Amino acid sequence: MNLKIFGTFEQLRTEMELRYPEAETVILRTYDHKRIHGYWIPGRAIDTDSNPVAPNTLPTMILCGPNAMYAEQVQYDTDLLGFYIENGINVMVYNYRGYGLS
Repeated sequence: MNLKIFGTFEQLRTEMELRYPEAETVILRTYDHKRIHGYWIPGRAIDTDSNPVAPNTLPTMILCGPNAMYAEQVQYDTDLLGFYIENGINVMVYNYRGYGLS
């Protein structure tokens, strides 16, 4: 793990990586060649035979944060994330243009 400076947005990113190690960093390109940074967090689901279900077969919830919220801050709303993830729903959260790494 690459240690980062604490007390900054680097801390938020580090905490996100530690709390959700299965999360994937996503970089989307817009039509005007801008970068949109986000995270895709796979849901956890078990089928009727107690086998894990592949995350790419699960539905995905796209969370749009409120004004002036960073995608990394969603980790502090563990009830919301936990609800989706534990019920077998993937979560995609992203930073608006001008926020975070977007």
